[in-house]
Amino acid sequence: MRSYLIPNEERERSAPQAYKLFALLIGTTIAVSTTNTLFEVSRGIDFHYADILLVVCLFAGWYMRVPLTERVFSLPYIILMVLPILSAIYSDEPIRSFVMGLKLLVIFMLMYNFRQLLRDLRWWVFAPIVLVGAAHGIVGVYHFVFVDAVREAGMSGNPNLLSGLGFALSALGIPLGPLLIGMTGTRGAALAMLVVTPAIWKRFGPIVAISGILILLLTVFATTSLFGTWSRVTQTIPIIRDLPHPDRGDHRGFGDTGRELELSGASRDFQALGSGFDTRTDAGENSHNVYFIMLLEYGVPLGIISILAYIFIVRRSFGSPVLIGISVIMVFDHYWWTVAQGLYLFAYFVATEGEDLAEA
Repeated sequence: MRSYLIPNEERERSAPQAYKLFALLIGTTIAVSTTNTLFEVSRGIDFHYADILLVVCLFAGWYMRVPLTERVFSLPYIILMVLPILSAIYSDEPIRSFVMGLKLLVIFMLMYNFRQLLRDLRWWVFAPIVLVGAAHGIVGVYHFVFVDAVREAGMSGNPNLLSGLGFALSALGIPLGPLLIGMTGTRGAALAMLVVTPAIWKRFGPIVAISGILILLLTVFATTSLFGTWSRVTQTIPIIRDLPHPDRGDHRGFGDTGRELELSGASRDFQALGSGFDTRTDAGENSHNVYFIMLLEYGVPLGIISILAYIFIVRRSFGSPVLIGISVIMVFDHYWWTVAQGLYLFAYFVATEGEDLAEA
């Protein structure tokens, strides 16, 4: 049985202390991005306080003279990074598209330029991320015990965002991950977990794969029976749905009516050439489907090119459970692409798990 967090001993030993601190700083930035913003965010990938650390990371990389893994980007990465900025040319909100596209570009460049170092020193990257995930879990337990919460939201303020973090940890063989997914009861992350279980088995062994599924199911079972929580996972599994449970919170379930309204609103006023990056992220226009959002914002021609670029990156990384699972979740939700809580972690995985760096 292997663990994603076990470092490469030779590279770990030879890495200068400054490089380890730089990897820790990147991990801290990603960890901070998974928490809720200090300011109310009404839409899109608006500014997050992790963005301040983004500037610190860029300065630290230059000051510590951390070597770049890549100086020339491959075409699929260039497409993913540049299209948001180019969309400002025809955007309904050109300034917003340009500024938010520039932020996305900087995040992806940071992760891609140092991707070999971040992969070699992944223990240093993920130590703060796991700690923040554990803090989410503690907050979740508090919600269950002392608050009449329908679903646990944790520090992220949103169960879907927290389940995304949970899935990422699950796909890396970290037991905390399926626990977080089970606490939130989010169906997209749970489905992705099932889809990538064979890949987790192959990469980390049967114990990690089987225990992850068991932890997920037992957590959903326990939170429903003990605290009366209700979610799409609860609604989907009959044996859990029919459990006697305390009368707490709202147990009406989560139907698909809201999603149908979101799709209807998102497709309204469709523009063949697109409306520009980050212009379809309002609640009434957000389709909760990253691929559909790309088509709406970039237009059909450029949207298809962007989707194909991402597929090209993912197809080169079939050994990576996390990228395959994220691709599944993006059919049901948008946070990997449109909010800071998902974007930083997504950029890290696209850089370190894509293409030729996908070896276990």
